[in-house]
Amino acid sequence: MILVWITFLTAIAISAVAAWFSVIGLTQIFAAAFLPVAIMGGVLELGKVVAAVWTHHHWHDLQHISKIILVPIVGLLMIVTSLGIFGLLSKGHSAQEMPIIVVEQKVAVIDTQIDFSNQKVDRLNQRLETLNEAMEKYIELGAVSKGLDKTQSDIADIQSQIQEELNIIAKLEEEKLTEKLSISSIEAELGPLKYVANLIGESDNLQNAVTIVIFIIIFCFDPLALMLLVLSVDKIFNKQKLFNAENLTKLKAMELAKKRLGLTRVQAEKMSKEALVQLLNNAR
Repeated sequence: MILVWITFLTAIAISAVAAWFSVIGLTQIFAAAFLPVAIMGGVLELGKVVAAVWTHHHWHDLQHISKIILVPIVGLLMIVTSLGIFGLLSKGHSAQEMPIIVVEQKVAVIDTQIDFSNQKVDRLNQRLETLNEAMEKYIELGAVSKGLDKTQSDIADIQSQIQEELNIIAKLEEEKLTEKLSISSIEAELGPLKYVANLIGESDNLQNAVTIVIFIIIFCFDPLALMLLVLSVDKIFNKQKLFNAENLTKLKAMELAKKRLGLTRVQAEKMSKEALVQLLNNAR
């Protein structure tokens, strides 16, 4: 009996955590109506647990229309719980990853600026080569003139521009390194996730890996809680309330045996009331 109570308390704990996660997740999805959504989510979580336990415990006594209504409702409420948990866990990952995304965008802008400066340096180097060739021809011809002076001035000016661009590139590279170092600790925290992504074959897409892990969690979370709760409550109730031969007529015992044990009418009639009650209690 101790194991039954441990199972029951474990089920309550898992159900409570699942409900808490679900309510928080739903309020984040519908943030503009926090209080109404929180109240609705809490009431639906309670109703789901009660409906699941009630449906299982009184399954043989329920009419078919009640079963047709209750079973899909419990299933839909489990989906609602899973959506809330998914919303909470996905937001937690997004909040952790957001600084990295921001820095990656900054780094992308810096890379664009560096590429632009490198292209400008390449163009200036081409002009410099052209001017150097022109100056060599002036020198070969011994033509010391205003044209030579102008060429030398242009070369010096281009060299100055190239140096300015190189300084800009160095500054941008330093800024890029600073940005990357600012998220090194966050990237270290995401390290285990990268190993999980490699394990499930999603090393190139961490988002898919996170989604798969979250789905694994939500598909285990609420179903496990409800299953443990239903089984433990059923066991506790059956231990406390057994069929009593003194409170049952032979006809009632036969009806219960046919409904719950699958006995035929002929088989039930051949057995005594006490034997039928014992079978019913054993089956519970």
